[in-house]
Amino acid sequence: MKILYENYKGVRRSRVVVPIKIEYRTSKYHPGTQWIMDAHDCEDAMKVKDFALCGLYPAWEIAEMEEPASKPDAGPPYPRPSAVGPPRQQRLPGVGEETMR
Repeated sequence: MKILYENYKGVRRSRVVVPIKIEYRTSKYHPGTQWIMDAHDCEDAMKVKDFALCGLYPAWEIAEMEEPASKPDAGPPYPRPSAVGPPRQQRLPGVGEETMR
């Protein structure tokens, strides 16, 4: 899976990982008990690394980093969590409309 991760040094970049497990513990790079995901790092010879879940960022930020918007005011490709509401009802063509014969 593709994630946007900020490591313990404060460096943020997209990564491709294969999750193994998630545990509530400490590690060499993440002091203090917290949620940590062990995963294979696909970009580093499939080495097993640990990722603090608090260092993960939303998926739309990956898209913003990799594919800049064509227009300066285009905004993110996914709605921000505060903008998420109930789904809109979608109309099927010809349903609820009078058809002319």
